[in-house]
Order: sequence, then C-alpha cells, then structure tokens
Amino acid sequence: MPRQKRPTLTDLADAVGLSVNTVSRALTQKDGVSSRTREAVAREAERIGYVSPSRAARGSSKVVALTVTSSINVFILRLIPAVETALRAQGYDMVLHITEESADVENAVIAGMLEAEPAGAIVIPVQGDASGWTDAGELPFPVVAVAREIPGRDGDFVAMDQHAAMYAATRHALAQGARSLYFFDEDIDTMTNRIRVESFESAVRAVPEASGHVVPMPTRRFENRTSPWQLEEAYRAVSALLESDAAPDAMLFEDDYHAVGALRALAERGVRVPDDVLVIGYSDHPYTAYLQPSLTTVDVPFDLIAEAAVSLLLRRIAGDRTPPLRRLIPGELVVRESSVRQIVDPTPTM
Repeated sequence: MPRQKRPTLTDLADAVGLSVNTVSRALTQKDGVSSRTREAVAREAERIGYVSPSRAARGSSKVVALTVTSSINVFILRLIPAVETALRAQGYDMVLHITEESADVENAVIAGMLEAEPAGAIVIPVQGDASGWTDAGELPFPVVAVAREIPGRDGDFVAMDQHAAMYAATRHALAQGARSLYFFDEDIDTMTNRIRVESFESAVRAVPEASGHVVPMPTRRFENRTSPWQLEEAYRAVSALLESDAAPDAMLFEDDYHAVGALRALAERGVRVPDDVLVIGYSDHPYTAYLQPSLTTVDVPFDLIAEAAVSLLLRRIAGDRTPPLRRLIPGELVVRESSVRQIVDPTPTM
C-alpha cells in the first residue's frame, strides 16, 4: 500500500483558510494572532495530523535559499554565481527564487520557504516601505539581507558601501577641476539610489565653488526584460542637456551602460572626453577598459559581498545568536582615461 503523504503547512493553511505566514505564527505563538485563531489552527492541525518538523531536522538541511528581485540586473547576475560558489565550498546547495520586484511573488516565495524549511536564506527584498519579510515575524531559519535592508526588521545585512563609493567618484571629479557636476539618476525610489544621490550632493557641498545637479532618467527595468539599464535613455538625457544652456564639466552615472550612451551623445556633438567633460560610470563591466577613451568607474566587489553574506549566514545556522550585524564592503574607484585631466585639490579653503 502506498505511503500516505504527511500533511504540510500549506495543507493546514488551506484547511483553515488562512495564509501560511499566519498559520506559522499561530503555531509558534507569535504576536499578531488572536487566541481564537491559534486555537482553531491547533485543532485543525491535530485533526489532519500535521506535525511541525523538529528543529533537529531543520538544522540538518544543507540547502540555502537565495531570493533576488530581478533576472536581468547585472549586480544580481554576478552575485548569484558568487553566492553559489561560496555555498558549495561549504557543502551547501542553493535554491534560487526570483521575485521580479513583486510583493505578491515575494509573499509566495516566503510561504514556500516556510514549507520547505531551508537551512537559511540570503535575500534581496522587494523595495518598499514594507515587504513580506517585514511581516513574516520570527522565522524558523536565519536570514541575511543583501544590498537592501528589510524595512522595519533588525537583522543581518551585507552590502557594498554605496555612500563611500559615490563620494570617492565625485571627489575624484572635483580633484580633476570639475566644478559643474551632473549625476544622472535612474528615476526609481530605491535605497541604493537615495544613498548615491545623497553622497554625490554631500561631496559637491564640500567645495564651495562647485555646483551639483541631479538629472532623473526614466526607468525601463519593469518594461524591458533584456536590460535594466537602457543606453538610449542616457543618450537622450545627455543630448537634451547639451542642447540647453547648461555647461557641464563632469557627468557621473549609476551604471556603465548609461555612461556608454553618454559617450555616444558627446562624440556626436564634438564634446571631447576628458578635455571638455569628465565621464564616470559605475560597476566596472568588462568592456569599460576597452572603450575609447577607457572609462573611469566603480568596481563592485561581488565576490566579497557574496562571501560575507554566506559566512554570516552559516554562523547563524551554526547557532550564533549575537546581535545582528551590518557589514558594508568597500568598492574601488578604477581611474581611467575618461576622467583624467589635471590634479586640483578639491578641499575647501578654511
């Protein structure tokens, strides 16, 4: 006779007509669930024979879930293999989930994790004031957030130091004599974008005679599944700026793709790089060293971020209960031809 399948958490949630998150919280006596709901869940669990997996079994899992927000974002595409390599070196397998910046998908992924009970999870949460991870309560496995913090949740976090990287890029432009600086920012409200804008403006303010301008560019990351950054958007934005009365002598971009679009617009109008205007990208894609002129950019430490996130997660899996850690990994400004003109000390006079 075939062995009867053991009821799962999803089966229990379906039986009582509640979400997996709510049922999990009811079973573990967490806040936000009424005593009436807890009793109903407990009765139904007993009726259908649901038994929560033991923590001993949970601790024996050798699978880690990686949840990311995009299948095309360059940072994520380089982070995925770095995380998998770091996990494999420690004897763990990786399961990948892609939410495509959808809160509904994220909630479904979390429900699936509560069912599957991985050893732990590394997550890039969906952007917003809250997320499924915010409302998930105390989870039966450790979670490390990468690149974006989970709103309202005091947990482990690993990311690149975006503030220091953009500050260094802006100060470099100032040191080369730039005094009218433009930062072309994708028009999307994310923590990363906000940090970069604030850092750019902070660096410019340190030089009294300098002026900084933020140029918003339309985002296409939710409309186009081939590339999150569209070269033509930067091309159009730079073309429009050059046709105005503006006189930029430095342009900074949040991705190298945008910088490539800018270089085309500048070349078509006879604007010389770096003689007339400095250009600085971000991410240090492999092609940047082979452009003409070669592109100054910020190198993102994908491998170090992955290794730090995996190391921290495995510590938690092993039982480390020290307070949550927040690790910022420094990037590196890679200076090339597109931003080298002359050396000028940008430090304000006292």
